[in-house]
Amino acid sequence: MKNLTSKIAGVVLAATMALVSAGTPTVSQNIGLCLDPRAANVARQNGQILPLVEVLRLQNVGRAAKILNVRVCQINGSLHYIIDVLRRNGLAQHFVLRGSDGSPYIGG
Repeated sequence: MKNLTSKIAGVVLAATMALVSAGTPTVSQNIGLCLDPRAANVARQNGQILPLVEVLRLQNVGRAAKILNVRVCQINGSLHYIIDVLRRNGLAQHFVLRGSDGSPYIGG
């Protein structure tokens, strides 16, 4: 009986996870080409994207935070920053922000 209960629980958990993930597209499904640092700098100079410092400020990421990774990639036809940050309190955060105005990416 105990073995049957654990099998049923496993099946229910797997089905629930499949239903939850099926309806929400992940960012990785929508990421197009990522720019190399030189091309990202040109995009910033041309006004296509805001400077990284400005985008971080808009998200209230202070100067004490450690930037772990930054990429500028096409998502659904527009440039987005993909940023991993380690805050001073030890909290790690992953941001996907529109390069033109710093607003968060909402999948779709």
